[in-house]
Amino acid sequence: MNLAVCYLDLGDPPRALSTIRSAVEVHPLGQDELNRANILINYGRVLDANGMHDSALVQLREGVRLAQEYGGLEVEGNGEGLLSDHFEAIGRSDSALVHYKRMVAVDDSLFTAERSAQISEVREKYESGKKDALLAERAAALEQRAITIRAVVVGAILLLLAALFAFRAYRVKRKGEAELASKNAIIEGQLKEKELLLREIHHRVKNNLQVVSSLLSIQGRGITDEKARGAVRDGRDRVKSMALIHQDLYKEDDLTGISMPGYVEKLARSLMSSHQVQPDRIALHVEVQPMTLDVDTAIPLGLILNELITNALKYAWPEGRNGVLAVNMKEVQDPNGDGVVLQLDVQDNGIGYDPSAPRNAEGTGFGLNMIKSFSSKLGAEHSVIRDGGTLARLIIRKYKKVQ
Repeated sequence: MNLAVCYLDLGDPPRALSTIRSAVEVHPLGQDELNRANILINYGRVLDANGMHDSALVQLREGVRLAQEYGGLEVEGNGEGLLSDHFEAIGRSDSALVHYKRMVAVDDSLFTAERSAQISEVREKYESGKKDALLAERAAALEQRAITIRAVVVGAILLLLAALFAFRAYRVKRKGEAELASKNAIIEGQLKEKELLLREIHHRVKNNLQVVSSLLSIQGRGITDEKARGAVRDGRDRVKSMALIHQDLYKEDDLTGISMPGYVEKLARSLMSSHQVQPDRIALHVEVQPMTLDVDTAIPLGLILNELITNALKYAWPEGRNGVLAVNMKEVQDPNGDGVVLQLDVQDNGIGYDPSAPRNAEGTGFGLNMIKSFSSKLGAEHSVIRDGGTLARLIIRKYKKVQ
């Protein structure tokens, strides 16, 4: 099944369909129903990608039913999301919104269950710590009793006094250690609670941004003016670029940074899907150096990348021409000085950008102004080079990596 999903992500729906049919045949009813539910849901996704929408709907609904029956919340949420995408693709916005709300409800239930488990784990650790402290205190009392017995046997008053002083010092030390351990436990509990709250905030922000994106998508279908429809679509893509960041933060263990290779890949493919670009017409090549950037760097960088890729998809290959779009990001030596800078390249082999040519009357200049604004925030130099196509390059000096 995973191989079929990989084929689908690589833009080969027929091969994905052939592969996943084999997985369906080797998982009959009664054998690991949750796994079968997951296979059926992905089977429906592959059928949708191949244009077999009626068959896809049957498989998606059966997969969701099995997930509900056997308690697979994560599988059920995935199925509801794919049902929402299915109805949106065939123009049934009302049904798409219903299934999207169900997906959000399932995600909330899953998150609540995870949070309850984490709280229980913290509570168990706290109770275990209390027991350890009690045992340690009892052990200390036994040790002091032995010291007292030895002092009585030898009859040495000086040793007894020394033992009393030692006992007092020991009690003071134990008290200080107990207070320190108690404070550390409180701090650890507060950190856990703050992490849970921060994770929930990213979860809510992601859901809200996805709702805004869905509303923009539904609104755009009712607009007949092409300029207005394009503006709504561009706005939806910008919202999606931010939603992807909060989605990654919610899923990853690190709540402070974004892994850029996965994020850039998902953003580029999402934009190609939004602009209905077929993989066999425009080949996408993404090469990003492994790095994790903090949120304040990733958000403006994602919005800039959104605009550069969108411009290439809109203007580089008119009249349905074929081409190649390459996105590269890596750290390089600063060409204007010492140190290291972040270099972002978005290159196409299209008709090429001509700065002296008259601008399209439908353009608003909003995207270019956004690039300039966020480039200034990142301390970036923006240049456009025409060489067998168009190369848009950013040299970024103000960026922060997360270790």
